[in-house]
Amino acid sequence: MVSFTEKQKRWKTYTSVLMWCVFVFIFGNVISSVLDVIEAIMSFVSQILNLFDEGEVPVEIINFMSWGSIAKIILFISYGAFIWGTSKLKGLLPEDSASWKKVRTAFILLLVGAFVSWALHFLPVINLLGYFICWLLSVIAFCKQKNAFGKLSNSGHYSRGASKGFNHLKNVADSNLALHTWIPLGTIITLALVGGSSISNIASSGGLKDLEQSLYSTYAGFALVGIVWGFIIALTILHIFFANIIGWIKVKCGNLVETEVQQETQQNEPLQSGTEESHLDSETKEQETSQANDFDLQKTSVQETIECKSEDTTKGTSKHRKSKMLVGGAILLVLIGCSLLYFSGGGNSPLNLPSPQWKKFVVPTTDGVKAYKEPSKKSLVLCMADEQLASETALSEYCWSDRKSNKDWTVMEWKFGTQDILPVLEETDGWYKVFVQLERGWTSYCGDPAIAYIEKASVKEIVPKPITTKILEEKLPGSVKNFITSGKLKDLCLINDDSNLEMDDAYLLMGELKNNSLVVFTTSYKMDYIEDGKPIEINPDTESRKKRNILTFNKSKSFPHEYLNVSLLDVRKLTDEEIERLISAEDYKSKVMTAYYYFPEVKGLKRYPVQPK
Repeated sequence: MVSFTEKQKRWKTYTSVLMWCVFVFIFGNVISSVLDVIEAIMSFVSQILNLFDEGEVPVEIINFMSWGSIAKIILFISYGAFIWGTSKLKGLLPEDSASWKKVRTAFILLLVGAFVSWALHFLPVINLLGYFICWLLSVIAFCKQKNAFGKLSNSGHYSRGASKGFNHLKNVADSNLALHTWIPLGTIITLALVGGSSISNIASSGGLKDLEQSLYSTYAGFALVGIVWGFIIALTILHIFFANIIGWIKVKCGNLVETEVQQETQQNEPLQSGTEESHLDSETKEQETSQANDFDLQKTSVQETIECKSEDTTKGTSKHRKSKMLVGGAILLVLIGCSLLYFSGGGNSPLNLPSPQWKKFVVPTTDGVKAYKEPSKKSLVLCMADEQLASETALSEYCWSDRKSNKDWTVMEWKFGTQDILPVLEETDGWYKVFVQLERGWTSYCGDPAIAYIEKASVKEIVPKPITTKILEEKLPGSVKNFITSGKLKDLCLINDDSNLEMDDAYLLMGELKNNSLVVFTTSYKMDYIEDGKPIEINPDTESRKKRNILTFNKSKSFPHEYLNVSLLDVRKLTDEEIERLISAEDYKSKVMTAYYYFPEVKGLKRYPVQPK
């Protein structure tokens, strides 16, 4: 019969083997993965070189790549050593042999899964089956590990440090299960929600610009999901890495504990001879009876202590498991809620208009700054071509210096001044790529926009400031503005623009704040004043072929124009309910959007298209 001291020596030997095998698993898998990536890159480079007859990958690199196969062979050998160590521990303590058998079976399943995946990864289609088999065997193995290490941590046959080590290993199994089951499931569910919402947004797109915005939101949503779930996966992998190392170190540094059964065996060994017992006197028998009773009491006490310890450990493990499930569920719910909130347009976004793409602006530091077709002073210079007509219908358009003047068009170099603020598309060494569409005189824009390059040395960056009601009142003269600053319609802006009233009807603009800018569009409403009519009424225009609505209002919602004998809609007198009716009756998704920015340095509002043409 093996003595308890000998069992402790064997425990140290076998657990040392297991610990070093686990270290080989952990660091060997990292090295093997890195070498696999290098091998894939070198294989691709070799194919490119062969394609263009540029030689082959150096022999030294090919020899280096062979280390990947050697690393896998070492991993398989360490798996075998681990299985041998668990077999020895299974026979060391018969009471825990079932648990150690599960540990051994789990690692056999992991070994088989790794071998199948490695053996089939050379085949183009069958490799998917190999990955599935590896995944399935891994899930079964982690379930067995979780069950086995949980029982070993509560066994009572091991020291306190070893029991804590087993508890760490149980948590590692929990994390591995999460990494193979509910984390991929949560990722798929979140991606499905984002994809479904994106498909709905794309399907309801009213035009090309709206479609582009929907696609941009889709890309941003998928990126958000990738970042969040990638962060969760990274934390889980880090926990598996460190908890695995700490757990096996604690197991190796722990020891066996002499239990009451072993004590009973040792104390009963001197009492095996029935012949000697018959010659004992009555006093000796009474002493032995007293010792037996004391031993029974000691046995009962030890059993109660172990049961209490086991119960407390079980309760603590149960609480730990529940807290982990609650934290994981909370993270999943928060992620899904953020995704839904993001794709539903956010909280205070009544119109959900697209955000402008402009992030950076520049302004010339002096007058007379030129722009070029390419980021080089030797390339063509940006010019303006003016049609030679003595009429207000004469056209203007941007062009390049290779266009020559003739009797119909005059071409001149276009030079920028200190009041011309240009949005930046991108930047290179020494140059900004800018979007050019500037106002000039009575015309709205100088023809179609242009994309040009301007030297960084001749401009400086300028930052827009948030737009307020006061700024609108000062910088948009001839208009009545209503900027809502609270409630569910917060950041909504209505502008009754009467600046062109002499030539046409007044325009009603709708918009909302977006990234320090005001994004607006012109509604299709035809506005009429009816003295005896309802405060606000919206009816479709059946007489006109244009798709528009007739907006009628009475005296309570109007104001008299200062110079012309007309009554105009006073948007400041509208209620939330009336504003919501205006929003719901307007098809604004197909509208051309304009973004206003406020730059204090030039003391004015500058407007640009939300998306460049």
